[in-house]
Amino acid sequence: MPAKGKAKVAQASARSLERALAEERLALAAITKVFLLETPDPSRLLARLEAMCRAAEQDRRTPAKLRRSLLTAVLLVRTAIQRELGKPQSLLEPDVGHTAPAKVDALVAPTDGAQQLGLGAQDSLLGDVEEAQAERVQTISTVHAEIVRLLREDGAATDSELHARYAHTRMGVALPLQSPTAIRERRQELCAAGRVVRAGQREGAPAWDIVEREALTA
Repeated sequence: MPAKGKAKVAQASARSLERALAEERLALAAITKVFLLETPDPSRLLARLEAMCRAAEQDRRTPAKLRRSLLTAVLLVRTAIQRELGKPQSLLEPDVGHTAPAKVDALVAPTDGAQQLGLGAQDSLLGDVEEAQAERVQTISTVHAEIVRLLREDGAATDSELHARYAHTRMGVALPLQSPTAIRERRQELCAAGRVVRAGQREGAPAWDIVEREALTA
């Protein structure tokens, strides 16, 4: 490629990188503003971040890249506070830079108010998380019970056989959908809990059975 062509490619790459960095800074600035809006005392948040950053700087075991990331977080919050107070954004750090307040506000605006957040008078984001976690725990418990039942009634099985049995049972019973990997993970959890143990091999793969039967045959 001629030198002139290489120069144009380099310039285009540089402009593309600059746009990407600017977009990343805008996103981080908007995220930081949301945290500040929901923080009762932003100055305490900044003080905690600064203390964490100082401690990392003093601990030479902290990797340089991690120290840099912590410093960037401090600068982001400090600059966001300056922006909200209408103070000049004096920082010229490449990872922080100058971000137009109007662009930040445009991103943050749709999050104003409970309705936009999808929250009713009696709802909360924490409640959503707790509900999702409770549902996950119930799903895992259901799958655990079914795996134990399959082993108890049909005998030892490899992970592949367990998944096949589970999938067959699920055709006629309302059970959570589980991939082969998920069934293996649930079986591992049962092993860790002492309810399922190794029971030799089947077709070159480890087989598993309920602990009661293995204890009787040991």
